[in-house]
Amino acid sequence: MKNLRRLMMLVPGLGIALLCSGDVLAVGATANGNLCAPLLGTFQYATVGIASGADGNIASCPVPLDDQALPSSPAVVNFRTRVYDNSASGGFSCTAYVHNRDGAMITSAGPFTTSAAFIGGATFGTPGGAAWTATVAGNVNTNLYTIVCTMPGNYSVLYSQNAR
Repeated sequence: MKNLRRLMMLVPGLGIALLCSGDVLAVGATANGNLCAPLLGTFQYATVGIASGADGNIASCPVPLDDQALPSSPAVVNFRTRVYDNSASGGFSCTAYVHNRDGAMITSAGPFTTSAAFIGGATFGTPGGAAWTATVAGNVNTNLYTIVCTMPGNYSVLYSQNAR
């Protein structure tokens, strides 16, 4: 928590973006879509997340779990991401990945998708809905958790990502 306070003092806008993410009350770690990095295409950042201007753009979103301890080994990690599909010609396709500290992929989960015709908000991995999980073994705070999404255009938004 002390490091987060220092970061917020250095970058005040980042603290607001983290605190305003869509899953603030969820258990686990939630990160705002502004932490996502473009892998392919052109994006715009806003206070609510990262927006894609064209179908097929790809963004990778980290989910920080450094201070989270899962109750058992092997443990099940539950992923969740919130999106807004604003395109009638393309849809979201998001896959969750777990890598070890050396960068080797341990496991993946997904993909979760929206159809090309769908327009509106969606939450992948919702409680009471379809689970979006990956099983990991060992010391979870040495793993890297990411959600990679191929995004539709028309300024569709990736709001937040969560793991618990």
